[in-house]
Amino acid sequence: MKCVSCHAPGELGEKVPLLTRDDLVNSPLELAIPGNAAESGLVIAITRPDSDEKRMPPPKTGAARLKEEEIAAIRTWIDNGAKDD
Repeated sequence: MKCVSCHAPGELGEKVPLLTRDDLVNSPLELAIPGNAAESGLVIAITRPDSDEKRMPPPKTGAARLKEEEIAAIRTWIDNGAKDD
């Protein structure tokens, strides 16, 4: 996942790790709520408007937003239970 370049130990976003499924599913931030992509923090963050400072990746970094297909894949994975397989 593209997000790992910032959300890994020693990186700017290390306080919100995104390295493993457990990082997403067991996060106190409710990043991935199995069966509920619409209310999952990850989906909310990656679909916020460009001008929102809470959008991921943050506009000030200049990093490209995820493609619609990538967002759809994340939504589908979460809606299907955020399984490990």
